[in-house]
Amino acid sequence: MFSGDIQSVRASWAFRRSEVLIGTFIGILVALLLVSPRLTPFFLLALAIAWLWIRLPQRGLAAAMPEIDGLTASIGALLFYALLSSLWAVAPAATIGKVGLMLATVLISLVTVRLLWAEGRMEILHPAEGLWLGLLVGLLFYCAESVSGQAIKIWVVNTFKIGPELLQPDKAYSWSKDGRLLSVAEAAFTRSATPITLLLWPALMAALGAIARPWSKPIAMLMFVLAIAAVFLSPQESSKTAIVAGVAAFALTHISARWALRMIALFWITACLAVVPLAMLAHRLDLHNAAWLQTSAQHRIIIWNFTAEQALQAPLFGIGAYMTYIVGPTITAKAVNSPGEHLQRKLSRHSHDVYLQTWFELGAVGALLLMTAGLTVLGRIGRLGSAVQPFGFAAFCSAATLMASSYGIWQSWYMAMFGLAAVAFAIGARAFETAGGWGTIGKAPVS
Repeated sequence: MFSGDIQSVRASWAFRRSEVLIGTFIGILVALLLVSPRLTPFFLLALAIAWLWIRLPQRGLAAAMPEIDGLTASIGALLFYALLSSLWAVAPAATIGKVGLMLATVLISLVTVRLLWAEGRMEILHPAEGLWLGLLVGLLFYCAESVSGQAIKIWVVNTFKIGPELLQPDKAYSWSKDGRLLSVAEAAFTRSATPITLLLWPALMAALGAIARPWSKPIAMLMFVLAIAAVFLSPQESSKTAIVAGVAAFALTHISARWALRMIALFWITACLAVVPLAMLAHRLDLHNAAWLQTSAQHRIIIWNFTAEQALQAPLFGIGAYMTYIVGPTITAKAVNSPGEHLQRKLSRHSHDVYLQTWFELGAVGALLLMTAGLTVLGRIGRLGSAVQPFGFAAFCSAATLMASSYGIWQSWYMAMFGLAAVAFAIGARAFETAGGWGTIGKAPVS
């Protein structure tokens, strides 16, 4: 037990059993996510079912129903429009299927967040302990694997005789003739930086709110340092940019929460509305040939420019949700490289930029709806207590920056990761607020 609050009350095992089991489950799964992020959809679903199983008999169905407010209305409008785009998509069933999965992910997340936000101090402590402990263990593992060339994974695969058919991507693994794993390329570890970037800020709140003083601040600082080290040891450049953006937002909020909100909102509006001309401008400035950029970054500038050009073919309504995956190979096959492009001109399976993907698939209407949904989330963060706001703005900036240069929004594990980040934020925020926030840890940010 790490919290003095639990020990200060003589709570019986029968009273705490459910929360202890949930906390243990959260800790194990969060650690595993840094090994295999593809587990995220199953984790999110299992956590939601477990929490509903515990709380619905006590509070009734009405307590879990999402409120009909600006947040749910803006997200609902975006999803409804994405579903409506199946009317002009070349593969309507594919659009309906992916949007349906997104809708299920959003509903699961909203229901779980609503239940968690109503929890009291005693009920939230064990889930919070699981969150920070799980991330801390995962970070220790991640750093050890990065430094050792994934020696632990190689040992596990060879000891338990795991075959190549269970490991993806194939090109990342090198095998001997007798079937032993010899080495693992960094590509197999790339997406594992994503949960670090999205779960760090909630886990820091969980540690500060659940660990008894004087250990709370040192352990939170240790976790922060390990997270920075893990991200910068990873091969995923997007997470490095995202975590720096989160730190900047956190610092700015401590200077002025009002100005932090304004500047982050401006960043979000620019990303949503100006991404097409910005993508084309980067190409015009010949950044795809800049020697100081990595090859992957150079290639993304070509991909972004090509996607922006294609987005202008249907600028108002787009080509339909998820259609990049369907029509992308056909468009790429017809593409001809422009002068000076030494890398393939293509759409890729996705645009490596959620904002650009939104323009291409949902047009200006979708971009406006995405902008509105994000501004609504920012407004909700701005109404939180002053103790939580720095973490909220940092988490938003990390997520928004990650969206600008990493994966496609329709990847099931990726969309579930954002839902899980919202659930984790509710756990961390409740633990931190009920502990007294900065009133017991340090100074409150200046508004």
